[in-house]
Amino acid sequence: MSAYSSAVLALNPNSYWRFSGASGLTDSGSGGITLTSIGAPIRASSIVPSENAVQDAAFKLDVPQYFTAGDNYEFTGEVNWTMAWWMKIQSTTFGTGFQRVLEKRDTGGTNQGWLIYGGGTAQNLQFDLDFGATVEGFGADAGLQVDRAHFVAYTWVDSTTTLTLYTDGAEIGTKTSWTTAPGFPASGTTPFTIGASGAGGAGFIGMIDDIAVWSGTALTGTQINNLWRTGNLLFRPAMSSRGTSW
Repeated sequence: MSAYSSAVLALNPNSYWRFSGASGLTDSGSGGITLTSIGAPIRASSIVPSENAVQDAAFKLDVPQYFTAGDNYEFTGEVNWTMAWWMKIQSTTFGTGFQRVLEKRDTGGTNQGWLIYGGGTAQNLQFDLDFGATVEGFGADAGLQVDRAHFVAYTWVDSTTTLTLYTDGAEIGTKTSWTTAPGFPASGTTPFTIGASGAGGAGFIGMIDDIAVWSGTALTGTQINNLWRTGNLLFRPAMSSRGTSW
């Protein structure tokens, strides 16, 4: 297990999809939620710099390839949460194409729920709360660059209704003023999706790796920066039996 995976697991995530092992779809967190793949996503070498690209893995997604994780992580009621992952966009249309990264949103007509997607430009990430009749969002320039791996995290502190976006260990921005919050809108039984909308559209084109979810916990900025630093250390192969250094 990589140092990065150990650091994530030490923080007790509810779900942590490392994309390692035989299928790559099992959950190393406490939730035990196995992913279902749609459209045969392609396994590839890990994009986490500190991981061994041979032993660890990521997934490359293109339309219509994505994952579902069942009716989980609606975040309704008063609950803190964190979502963190590594991603590499591979299309300059990431923003203008509204490519979905993570989503838990109803597809039965009300469209209620939450979603994270490319909004505006290739560099931007957008988080929306969709209440059906109204949508409230927070968009920010996350500095995403095509074909470069980035570590992204969102946290929600319910007591102050504070949503915070982090990219590569640094706080990008926050939003605290919400007309309808607190309380996330119910999203029915539509599954939590990775790489597409709940209906399977607006697909993400790129690579995704090491997705972790904490329901009930908002990680601190220091914890998120520590994860970034651990994941960003370049992998070094072990010394040979002859003592040859790298």
